[in-house]
Amino acid sequence: KKKMVSVNNYLATKAMYQMDSKLPIYNNLPPFFRDLWKTWLKEAELEQTEAQLAQDKERQDDILRLLSLTESGPNSSISSKPTNDKTAENPLTSSPAVDSESDNEYNFDDIPLQTRKSASPVSTP
Repeated sequence: KKKMVSVNNYLATKAMYQMDSKLPIYNNLPPFFRDLWKTWLKEAELEQTEAQLAQDKERQDDILRLLSLTESGPNSSISSKPTNDKTAENPLTSSPAVDSESDNEYNFDDIPLQTRKSASPVSTP
């Protein structure tokens, strides 16, 4: 019977911990269950710290890999020269590559003055 009460108390303590471990309910528990609660808190904190360290290590590895690619120079597998292939995609915008430099320039002189005035969102007083 005493064992059954201890099991019930353990399960009740575990249930309260799982509902909200941050509440200081453990201060009202008997010493054994208070220490058990604090052990669970320390274990959870340790797991969180380990997960954060693993994530930081992964991020650091990614940064180092990218840095090594940029430092490898012109012999690297990633070219810094733009491609003229229309089917190639720009990795930053995922839009087709530009054929020539003139495609990036706009010549507003070809637009009739009437169209330019009507397309202007700013009205003159």
